[in-house]
Amino acid sequence: MKQTISILKNEDGNAIVIAVMILVLVTIIGTTATRNTTVELQIVRNDIVHRDHLYRADSAAMQGVQWLSEAPVDDLLDYSTRDELNQTEIDMTALDLNDVSNLWERASSDPIGTGNKICGYTIVDETGPVDLDETNLHVYAVYGLYDDPTGMDRGQSLVAIGYKRRF
Repeated sequence: MKQTISILKNEDGNAIVIAVMILVLVTIIGTTATRNTTVELQIVRNDIVHRDHLYRADSAAMQGVQWLSEAPVDDLLDYSTRDELNQTEIDMTALDLNDVSNLWERASSDPIGTGNKICGYTIVDETGPVDLDETNLHVYAVYGLYDDPTGMDRGQSLVAIGYKRRF
C-alpha cells in the first residue's frame, strides 16, 4: 500500500502529460483554423463568380440599351409591335430563360459565350406608345442575362434596366 501511495505522489513524467495536452490543444486550433480558411476561400470564390456573372449580364443589358438609343425609328416601330414584346405586365415568368433562339439576342460583350453559355439581352416595350403632342414616349425594359449551366462557374444573373425613348 505504501508503494502505491509513493507512485501516485511521484511527479516524474508530469511535463510529458502537460506537453501532450498542449500539443492536442494546438492541433485542434490548427485544424479549426484550416477548416475556417477553406470555407472563407470558397465564399470568396463564389463571390468572384457571382460578380463576374452580374457584370456580364449588365454589359449585355447595356448593349441592348445602346441598340435602343441608336436604332432608327422604323425599326423601333416594328420592334414595339412584336408579340413577345407587347406585354403590359412583365414578370420574370414571362421571360423564357431557356429559349435562346427566340427571345435573347446574343451579346457581343461576352467573348467566351459559346456552347451552353448564354449572354444576351431582350427588350420589352412595357407601355406601348404614350401619346404626347408631337411624339410618342415609349417605355422599355431591357433585360440582360448571363447563364452558365455547367462547370464550376455555373450560375445565372439577370439585370433589368429601364429606358425611355420618344419618337
